[in-house]
Amino acid sequence: MVFVPVNKHLLIEEINLSKQEETLIALPEDYVKKSGDRYCTVRFICHSDDCWSMYDDLFDSEGDVILAVERSMIEEVIIRDNKYSIVHQNYVVGVMEEI
Repeated sequence: MVFVPVNKHLLIEEINLSKQEETLIALPEDYVKKSGDRYCTVRFICHSDDCWSMYDDLFDSEGDVILAVERSMIEEVIIRDNKYSIVHQNYVVGVMEEI
């Protein structure tokens, strides 16, 4: 099944660029983890036809295009057990090529 975003959304894939070692610690049972960093990096896959023209250039570029986006604005769409991550174009705060 092919998912095509509409309404100025981008189809993305979340990635983790940080290389942190995992450390295990004991926490109280009622501990609530904070949400973490406000921004995260994602791999740009495609965009809706009504997005800004700069995304056409990114889509045509060689190699992976990495975007910095506001983490809380990433939406997950689940259709028939397939999960797609989308974000509105207004929540992209930076572009990095070939990291």
